[in-house]
Amino acid sequence: MSCNFSVRPITDPQLIQTDVLIVPASSDELAKLQRTATKPDVITNVFRPDGWQAKYVVLWPQDTHQSNVRPHQFRKAHDQLFKHLDTLEFAEIAFTWQWIGTIWQPYFSTRILDLLQRTYVFHQYKTSPVSKQSITSLDIYADAVKQDTVAKIKATHLGTTWCRDIANQPANVCTPDYLAEKALQLAQEYRTITTQILDEEALAKEGMVTYLAVNRASALPASMPIMHYHGGVPEDAPIVLIGKGVTFDTGGISIKTAENMHGMIYDMCGAACMLGVLKSVAELQLPLNVTVILATAENHVDGNAYRPGDIYPTKDGQTVEIISTDAEGRLLLCEAMAYARTLKPKVMIDCATLTGAAITSLGHVCSGLMANDQQLANDLIQAGQNSADYVWQFPLWDEYMLDLESEHADWRNSGRNSPGMITAGMFLKNFAHDTPWAHLDIAGTSFH
Repeated sequence: MSCNFSVRPITDPQLIQTDVLIVPASSDELAKLQRTATKPDVITNVFRPDGWQAKYVVLWPQDTHQSNVRPHQFRKAHDQLFKHLDTLEFAEIAFTWQWIGTIWQPYFSTRILDLLQRTYVFHQYKTSPVSKQSITSLDIYADAVKQDTVAKIKATHLGTTWCRDIANQPANVCTPDYLAEKALQLAQEYRTITTQILDEEALAKEGMVTYLAVNRASALPASMPIMHYHGGVPEDAPIVLIGKGVTFDTGGISIKTAENMHGMIYDMCGAACMLGVLKSVAELQLPLNVTVILATAENHVDGNAYRPGDIYPTKDGQTVEIISTDAEGRLLLCEAMAYARTLKPKVMIDCATLTGAAITSLGHVCSGLMANDQQLANDLIQAGQNSADYVWQFPLWDEYMLDLESEHADWRNSGRNSPGMITAGMFLKNFAHDTPWAHLDIAGTSFH
């Protein structure tokens, strides 16, 4: 459920009607209450002052003299705040932020989105309440906030919440058909979006043999939902976004260990992400043409499963030798990229929980980035800085391609004792050709 969000003009805090009101320690109203904090970054007071409309008033000390604040600092403050509020029962929360126009202004949207994300819970399958809190509204009392900024925050929050709701579904619910239904739902909600679903018969006609091989052991059919957002001039080339949607990944014959395999319900986070992006784009009515392609399948084990040593052709004519059936995501993505190139896109960006090596390299702090176009890479790096959703660029040097050379096919789908995230990117690079392309490995950040 998405939390309602609003920005309102600064008013007398005593008149604000809400369950929990957060006020900064430097404000005049706190001076009147004669409250102090033991430490400058720790919440120490929750009280119910006479004459105030709020059920609870919370002192939130802030060091307003910092000139080089960074997102990790306000995230730490938010951690402390919500930990402190855990003992309270409330549904509405409001902030008075007179100081928002000074040191925090560059990160206003990012900070609000971080707060909104903390209101998110996924209790769809709980039969009894597990928390005192079910936050339904978050109000900010701050001046000089532009309406287009508020609109962007609301649209981003809506898309993010929808993405998380989809990603958190168990694999017995979130199947390839389920993702196709979500793609069709977007077309029903927004007249600027049209959706088509390539079923297994259509995928076969497109020559996506490798794509279909990944799903051979599943009892459920694979599909490729394709959504077109028509916001720009019809003849403008689209931005194509591709999301990996493996709704459950056993690893196939190259089977994963049992420990933590339940987490493989999240191997479709790339697809969920792109669905959320398109919802936000449609909400904002951006003047762009955007196409989202979801590469969906299940990677299971049975007598019909594809095997290490198999060789398959792809849509664009290149052949792939299967070394690991647990390197299945790149097989889906390369076919989706080949299809995307037929649309003559302006740029092509894929997003995938592709490699465990991404977590080894970067942990859960930022996503791995690889690209064949430096301007596109720079734009994504800057976007990550602006949103505090960081990416770190890795090289795509030709020397790494040697690890993917096969004796019997054009390429192996897995390298030889090589840097896993980079060789996965190198594999995909072969299918981008001259289209500006970027790859985001969100294996670590999708769990954050």
